[in-house]
Amino acid sequence: MMYSRTKNEIRERSMLWHLIAFALALTIPIFIFLTGILWKYADSERIRIQDSALAQARAIADDVNQVAAGLIATLQVTATLDSLRQGDTDAIRATLDSIRASTGLAMVLRDNGGTLRAAPGGYEAPRLPPLSPAAPAGGPGNAGAVTVSNYFIDPDTDQPSVAISLPVKVGSHQEGLSLSLIVPTTWLRDTISRTRLPDRWIVAMLDGNGVVLARNVDYATYVGKKGVEELVLKLQQREGMWQGMSLDGSPSFVAFSRSAVTNWQVMIGVRLAELETPLRQSMMIIGLTGVALFFLALLMAWLIGRRLFQALEDLSESASSVERGDAPSRILTAVKEINIFGQGLALVSRGFQERGVELAASKERLARILDTTPCGIIEVGADGIVTYANRMQAQLFQMEVSQVVGQHYRDLARPVSVDGGSSPAMDELPLAQALRGENSVGVEMTFMALDGRPITVAVNAEPLRTADGMINGALAAFVDVTARVLVDARRRQVEARLRTIVETVPVGIIFAEAPSGRIVEANAAIETILRHKIIDLADPASSQAWQALHEDGRPITADEYPLARALSGREERPELECNYLRGDDVRRWLKIVGAPLRSEAGTISGAVAAVVDIDDIKRAQEHQQLMNRELHHRVKNTLATIQGIANLTARSATDIKAFRQTFADRIVSLSRTHTLLVENSWSLIPISDLVRLELDPYRAGGHDQVTYEGRDIWLPSDLALALGMAFHELTTNALKFGALSVSTGHVHLHWQTQGEDGKRKLVLDWRESGGPTVRVPVRTGFGSQLLNNILARQLNGAVDLTYEPAGLRARITLDI
Repeated sequence: MMYSRTKNEIRERSMLWHLIAFALALTIPIFIFLTGILWKYADSERIRIQDSALAQARAIADDVNQVAAGLIATLQVTATLDSLRQGDTDAIRATLDSIRASTGLAMVLRDNGGTLRAAPGGYEAPRLPPLSPAAPAGGPGNAGAVTVSNYFIDPDTDQPSVAISLPVKVGSHQEGLSLSLIVPTTWLRDTISRTRLPDRWIVAMLDGNGVVLARNVDYATYVGKKGVEELVLKLQQREGMWQGMSLDGSPSFVAFSRSAVTNWQVMIGVRLAELETPLRQSMMIIGLTGVALFFLALLMAWLIGRRLFQALEDLSESASSVERGDAPSRILTAVKEINIFGQGLALVSRGFQERGVELAASKERLARILDTTPCGIIEVGADGIVTYANRMQAQLFQMEVSQVVGQHYRDLARPVSVDGGSSPAMDELPLAQALRGENSVGVEMTFMALDGRPITVAVNAEPLRTADGMINGALAAFVDVTARVLVDARRRQVEARLRTIVETVPVGIIFAEAPSGRIVEANAAIETILRHKIIDLADPASSQAWQALHEDGRPITADEYPLARALSGREERPELECNYLRGDDVRRWLKIVGAPLRSEAGTISGAVAAVVDIDDIKRAQEHQQLMNRELHHRVKNTLATIQGIANLTARSATDIKAFRQTFADRIVSLSRTHTLLVENSWSLIPISDLVRLELDPYRAGGHDQVTYEGRDIWLPSDLALALGMAFHELTTNALKFGALSVSTGHVHLHWQTQGEDGKRKLVLDWRESGGPTVRVPVRTGFGSQLLNNILARQLNGAVDLTYEPAGLRARITLDI
């Protein structure tokens, strides 16, 4: 803006100067317009003169054509005379004398070598010089007939001349003779001079070689001289215009036109000084007009300036009164606008007085507002001295306002930190930055109060500038945020503790925003449980990453997840157990519990979900249920087995004592097998453990009466229980009646598998030797019944007992 410039940058001019400039601004366009019009007139006049010169050249060329045509007609008539055809020399001379007398021109009869054969009386030259033809007379179409020569000197008269020739036949000379009419160039000069032209216009005629034949001015000086080379080249055209230096050395304009009969060029020359006379006259008129307009403008500016100067002096005096606060006097000048301006000054003066009263009241109200505002406000000068402080600012410093004003701002309080950092340098304080022209917004600064308490304030500071942009102070506002800082610190502590808890608990935790459901935060445990990224899921409810099944195998839909149910607000604590497909393609049972997060207004702002891997618990529960069902089944089977053992033992026992002993032994054997099954959680038992349980007692003490061999095979619990009882009965029978009843006896057990997977069979071979002679029993004992009933029937096996005299052999085959 122009008001931001200094006085030195503005060039002051007087009112008269501005009026003159204004007048010139009005007259110069008029002057330029007139100049353009006169210049256009001069240019059109010059073109008119050029066109007129060319027209005159054409007219003179036409006159020359007519004269030449008359001379050619004379030649042609003469050539038809009888005296010429008959070769009558006297008659020919008489004719030639008659032509010279009537025309003043000499006509001669010559051969091609220039020797005269006949000439008029008084023409003494014996021959003519070689004549170079300018062109065939009448133009190129008349070739071989009449010809017109270029410039030559007539040997009889020593005058510059041209000749017009016509081939003729004379008597016996049928070829080689011509009639030539010799025309002096003065005759041509008189012809072109008859045309009326403006003064100082020059007419000239040039032959085919560019030699001057005739000239209306200075004929004797230029006749026979060759024209300017540049012009001669230009004359090869039929007609045209040329501008350059003439033979007399003056710049000239030339218009030319060629004679169609003689091939001579007729030229009209005008000196450029004559051609540019209209332009010079126009420039003179323009110059005089410009000078007249300039002085007229000066005169008008001076007259108007006198009236304005007086009016402006009155206006200046009125403005000075307004500046002093006085009521300005009424202005009456010859300038209406200044009178109106003076009236405006009077109104402005009254307005200033009224506004002054209002401004004083506004300042008082502003002071009260600043004193009651909840933020401190301080103003310092360019030197950093406090010039104003409100009541709140003084309270922040724990001082009175009078104690704050007049001190340097650096002496009021020493900051201990800025924006939570270390103690700043003094030139980094907001007021210091503002005095350098920088704005500071929202800077939090902590300083120690006089009572030792830390006070944290938010500071906004900005520079104060003069009208021309110079910094003359700074203004700062201080807001006490100590309470908020303490609350923020406590909140951060709580958040840190909560974050520590969330990150350390072995539970996956997810936070989602409402209503989009986008997961915004999660702890590390959730990705360990799910084995895939969770934060990157923009819409976790509909993401393909969530693939879970209900217990009955149905896929879980998006709105069934507790996170979605909590976000919908339908439930306060939605829960779900699901069979989840993890990121590593392993399915695990998870328990998910969700809860909505609500704002202070009670609206749902998000939701949280806790995810726990309960796969081990789920499998333990399933195993426990399986074990309970198995225990129930085992108890029923065991009771049935004991009942069967009791019945079979009672049938074979001879008395109660024998029954008790035998029954107890069998129950103990059954108990040992049960103990082994319990130790293996009623799952699979190696066959070697069963064999050692029954037979190893008979291998102790160095007695090698029992041997066994075979690859270890894992047996299911029902098959292991039956084989354990079978081994017990076979061993008991050997102790009572067989190989183990004597010290020389031996028992060998061998087992193996046969068949392929899915159809394998276990084959056991029990052989006794070295014992008493074996006989086929009269009745079937408990052992035989046990083997047949349990192994053969219940377990779909085969039992083959062979009572060989050397010892009992039992072959047992079972499906495994």
